Amino acid sequence: MRVAFTRATVVLVVCALAATSPSAQARAAEQVFAAIYSRGPAWTTDQAAAKDPKILEHVEYFAALGVRLIGAGTFSPVAGDGPVGMVLLTAPDEPAALAWARADPAVVAGVMQARVVRWRVQDVRAWSRSR
Repeated sequence: MRVAFTRATVVLVVCALAATSPSAQARAAEQVFAAIYSRGPAWTTDQAAAKDPKILEHVEYFAALGVRLIGAGTFSPVAGDGPVGMVLLTAPDEPAALAWARADPAVVAGVMQARVVRWRVQDVRAWSRSR
């Protein structure tokens, strides 16, 4: 007896196998979070933020995330007491992402404050290909 597979069946089987691989399961367990930074009570306006030692430690801290770092940057222009920047990172859950943000040297020193929110990323590339 000969079994015929359609292209859709083959694609489904390949996707199912890929989704059950250990690396795929580890990636699926990770969630994306945005740590949104604003000025803290110890923020000084008398020097450029880029020269503040705690800001430099902050940059080194998020760079140490390695592959968990998706992206980071400042908002421009930064005005008033609004957010000054954001770090996108992966973490297993919100408590882990929040603990990471609270341990940031700039947050510990009061130079910055961080708010962490889960970001439910949509596949923008798939959307743009369908247009």
